[in-house]
Amino acid sequence: AVFLKRLGTHSHRIPDHGEIVPLAMAGNHCQGTMFRDGSHLATGALASALDDAVREFDGFCFGRFDVRYTSPEALMRGEDFGIVELNGVLSESTNIYDPRSSFWNGQRILRRQWKEAFAIGHANMQRGTKASGLINLLSAIVTHLHRDHVDQTSD
Repeated sequence: AVFLKRLGTHSHRIPDHGEIVPLAMAGNHCQGTMFRDGSHLATGALASALDDAVREFDGFCFGRFDVRYTSPEALMRGEDFGIVELNGVLSESTNIYDPRSSFWNGQRILRRQWKEAFAIGHANMQRGTKASGLINLLSAIVTHLHRDHVDQTSD
């Protein structure tokens, strides 16, 4: 129903052979997006560009970037890309959903991710940062689940 509404009067048109018909602006599990492992695109230049992008977020230590880019080569140079979304510590590495990867590889990735997140949290607490209490965490979850607005980009 979401795609039919978006396509409107074009919903019954048969695309030409090889024609790409965009269905959504953003990838979304609920809409069948296929996630691929892009770790081969990671370079020092890209890491540097991403570091520059998060400097404005005081205290940012861990997260996942959802990006759009013009070409793999430009992305690897840290050029011509945009950050669509920046997800925090509760985000998961979407390469675990690559159908070419195994369940166990996904478990290794998540284990490494959480080990790193906990190490960062431990280091922050050693520097005097107070941990959020359980009540604050539960309150944030409830607020998120009961929000009125759903972003139309990822509906």
